[in-house]
Amino acid sequence: MSSKYNYLNSEIDSNSFYKMVDISPKFNSYRRACAFGSINVGIKVFNLIKNKKIPKGDPLLLAEIAGINAVKATSNIILLCHQINIENVFINVFLDDINYSINIYCIVFAYSKTGVEVEAMLGVSIGLLTIYDLTKKINPFISIKDIKLLYKDGGENGLIMGSLSSIPISLKKYFYNNNYIFNNISVVLVTISDRGSTNRYEDISGKVLFDFLKINGANVLDRIIIPDDENEISNSLIFFSKKYSPNLIITTGGTGLSSKDLTSNVILKLCKKIVPGFGELLRLNGSKYTKTSWLSCSVAGIYEKSLIISLPGKPSAVIEGLGIIKDLLLHAVDTIKR
Repeated sequence: MSSKYNYLNSEIDSNSFYKMVDISPKFNSYRRACAFGSINVGIKVFNLIKNKKIPKGDPLLLAEIAGINAVKATSNIILLCHQINIENVFINVFLDDINYSINIYCIVFAYSKTGVEVEAMLGVSIGLLTIYDLTKKINPFISIKDIKLLYKDGGENGLIMGSLSSIPISLKKYFYNNNYIFNNISVVLVTISDRGSTNRYEDISGKVLFDFLKINGANVLDRIIIPDDENEISNSLIFFSKKYSPNLIITTGGTGLSSKDLTSNVILKLCKKIVPGFGELLRLNGSKYTKTSWLSCSVAGIYEKSLIISLPGKPSAVIEGLGIIKDLLLHAVDTIKR
């Protein structure tokens, strides 16, 4: 039997129309993604689902199970998709009484070399199709729509895409700690970036930091973007410390190895007492997400009655860093207060 293509021919192989992306040079990092989708079932089916009267079983429960199972099997379903060790999956189903629709959110977490957005979207798709399959006998013309990616982060460059603004409050606990761990702690945020201070670069790290702290109960007193200038950094830290006397001053950016990365140097000169454990902990645990964390110059020290901590400029490193040191922050702030 002859074939149109000779797949053993190296010339054809080198010019093939498909290939699996080589991710071997990449480092593992913490990845997250959230996808959304909706199915409009109409008032009759909606009420049957709501009252748990669908003959085949509860579509909402089965949609969650099917969605989770689909996420785990993504590489077997989607061509050329890499196998990923999924760390956690949450399928959340919401009833929309106004539009007689069912909304599904799928949130996926993994420590991987590649993202999990396809996994999240597949979880939503299979969850919606499961609802369709269980209800099609009653209404076969149900409409599935709006399957889309809402948010993703992670990767070597800390890429963040999308927004958490459209995600229900009850789901934000999967991205932030809702126990209000920073309750009543006053904070000033300082982003250090030449491009950011001239509006050539969006201050994503500062925004991520602000959102994280606000959601977790912190009192953010002020937020500023300044250039990578030693005097500017020093004067800003002194000014905010004297003006607000905040519990915390958190900087983001300027912790790298280049000659322009001056944040850590300024903090070491300014603070009479250095707290080396914070930087050591950030590097040690950060290396679990990316090996380049060992090259970070993050430091911490006490100036007047404020604890100053320098975090890297990558958005993902900001969240990972706060997650690593959050418990120590509370004890440190309480000790400095006393």
